[in-house]
This record gives sequence, C-alpha cells and structure tokens, in this order.
Amino acid sequence: MTGPSSGVGPGSRLGPYEIRSHLGSGAMGEVYLARDSRLGRDVAVKVLPADRLTDVDRRRRFVQEARAASALNHPGIVTIHEIDTAEGIDFIVMEYVAGQPLAALIPSHGMRLTDVLALAIPMAEALSRAHAAGIVHRDLKPANVMVGREGVVKILDFGLAKLVSPDGDVDERDTTTMDAVGEPASRAGRIAGTPAYMSPEQATGAKVDARSDVFSFGALLYEMVTGRRPFVGATTEETLAAVARDPPRAPSALVTGLPHDFEKLILRCLQKDPDRRFQSMLDVKVDPAAERERLSKERTATERDVIGAKAKLGNEGFVSRAPAAVVEQERARLAASEAKLSKLDEQLRRLAS
Repeated sequence: MTGPSSGVGPGSRLGPYEIRSHLGSGAMGEVYLARDSRLGRDVAVKVLPADRLTDVDRRRRFVQEARAASALNHPGIVTIHEIDTAEGIDFIVMEYVAGQPLAALIPSHGMRLTDVLALAIPMAEALSRAHAAGIVHRDLKPANVMVGREGVVKILDFGLAKLVSPDGDVDERDTTTMDAVGEPASRAGRIAGTPAYMSPEQATGAKVDARSDVFSFGALLYEMVTGRRPFVGATTEETLAAVARDPPRAPSALVTGLPHDFEKLILRCLQKDPDRRFQSMLDVKVDPAAERERLSKERTATERDVIGAKAKLGNEGFVSRAPAAVVEQERARLAASEAKLSKLDEQLRRLAS
C-alpha cells in the first residue's frame, strides 16, 4: 500500500531505508517508520509530499526544518540523523520515538498534577535550549510532543520554526510564512501555526520571538491541567479572535485543588501582551518540592486559625458576653478558615497524587 507521498509506502525503499509503515503527517510532510539497513535500527523518515516536490519555497522550508532541528542537541528534542534525496524524493531521517503523542494522553478532565509536572519540566528545558540556539518553534502543541514508553519527552516537528537574530527579531528572509493548515502564504492575512495554541502576535501576523513559544507552552499546560483548550471557536477565524482578544477562563474554575502559584504561572504565560509574560523559558520555573513546602506552611497556619476560632466559640463566656455581631463575625471567620483548610488539603493531595 502506497502512502500519501507518491511512490513511498510499506515495502518501498529510500536509499538504505526500508519503509515499514505510515506514522502520520507533520507541518512539512508525511512521516514513516523505516528500518536503516546499514545500522539495523528503526528511524522516522519525513518525506516531502509528491505534490510539493516542485514547490521551491516548500523544499526550502523542508531543508530549513532539518537544519533547525539538527542544530539542537538536547535529550528533549528529536534527533535529526540526516537529510537526503533518493529517486527524486527529498527526505529527513530522524530519531524514532516509540510512544504516543501528548494529545493522546490528556484525558477530558485533565491530567494528574504530578504527571503534568513530570512532562512540563523537560519540555520547558528543551524549549529553552532551542531558544538559546536562536530558534522559535512556532507550532508547539500536544500533537508535536511525543512521550516515550519510559516517559521520555521529545519535542518534534520544527516545520514552522524560525530563526531569531541576535537582537531578538525573527529573520523573515529564511522562512516562508505558512497558513493554519500548513500551506505557504500567498496573500496578506495568512498566519503560521495551529490557531488554538498560537500567541496573539502570531495570530495577527506580527513578528514573533521566543515569548510566542512561552504563550503556546501556557496553552499546552492549560490543556494538560484542565483537559480543555484555553481558546476555542466554532471556526478558525473565531479561534484566532479568541486568542487575540478573550481572556482564558481560570483553570481553578474547571478543576479542583490546583495550587494557586501554578495557576498564576499558567495565566502569566497566557498574557496577551508579550511584555507581561515570562520573558524566557528560563523564567518559567516549576518546583514541586517548593510548592509542597509553601502549601504545608500555609496549611499549618490555617489549622491554627481553625483551632483558635473553635476554642473561642466553645467558650461560653465569650459567646454570652460578646456582642452578637462579634460572635457572628468569629463564626464566619471559622467557616472561611475551614474552607481554606479543605482547599489546601485538596491541593496537597493533588501534588502528591
């Protein structure tokens, strides 16, 4: 059976690579599982679609993806082995990650916080490495994050990546802007990326820098925690408008027990104004141990408040002699402290689960 790229399918060969099966589609081509006959290892092979072989801009971007990703040496970024041409077909050979895309692992009610942190921390480190090399991914989303069988996280698909000059501006000369479905832009108004995860500046066609990936990382975290995307619309246009205009609903309104500081981190990533976001992935710090310590200290103080309020209200002398308004105020304080204690207990359980 031949795959989406003409002449390529299970049983066919590209140089020393025997194609085994079709894995999926990326921003710049079709991806296959293949066997390297020289080294006896499985690899992933990305092939430029047959109908794009004569598209000069598409071929240039295809080569750029290989160059961008191959410049990054990090365990959280898929390794590029080589770029080659065989039988008139351009292809990229990369590390094969046996596992599932993050998109398949996020349940409708969101992931456990410990699982979110276990995946988010290496993702942040990998993005930081890419940014240090002057590369903005521009299409970070759950489908472009692979989780290996042993929990190893790999960011893939640099098909929309752009190079950033030393002064922070995107170098537009080396890239061709793509639309939301991966087609080369041919008129004003076309934008690059996946609408639900792109930053407001990306959604409006403005210049982007590493802070655009910070926004996309926030959108990804939001979905991991809640099971929902922060920005949705019935059409692509409505989704883009929501990204550019609408504030996201607070994650704590959708899930219980979310630590306040972690919610603040997500919402800061999702600030519309790039200057109000974290300025780099290095600033996006998630420390589970520090968060547990902070919550534990707050719980101890709140528990003391509950004990004190109960003791006061259990004192018949206080209840009989104090003005009714003061007694009611103390009862309200006790109720608020008990509610806060319950919330803190839920947050600590969520961190430990």
